[in-house]
Amino acid sequence: MGKRIARLERNKIITGYTAIVDMKLVNMGIPRLVTVKLSSPKDFVQRLSEMKDYLADAPFCDFSARSNGSFDWIELKFLKNIEQANAEADLYRTWFGDIIEDYQSYDLDVYKFGWHLFEEKDFQAFMQYMKKKI
Repeated sequence: MGKRIARLERNKIITGYTAIVDMKLVNMGIPRLVTVKLSSPKDFVQRLSEMKDYLADAPFCDFSARSNGSFDWIELKFLKNIEQANAEADLYRTWFGDIIEDYQSYDLDVYKFGWHLFEEKDFQAFMQYMKKKI
């Protein structure tokens, strides 16, 4: 396993490590999922770049991605309390309101969090196990 990890690091597949913390034990506050549908003003490309920079720099934003479907952007933010969460939402919507057509936020009760690497055999074993339970 150590050789495989070393190879993945060498090939830049593994680019770093992150601790996965039990959020309830450390009182992580408000996990907030945000979805955004974007509008298209004349300076859209520039404004989108500024939004990406904001999200990249925000210490409370753990995940940000462009998506396709019924919304254009999805974000996962962790804020200390509802006051912080609402203040950030107000600021975000004020700064980027010109490119936001629709903004939805959902405070989450997280049951599982973390990124997991798995192989096809692990997936197949899980699926077979679950089928047997049915």
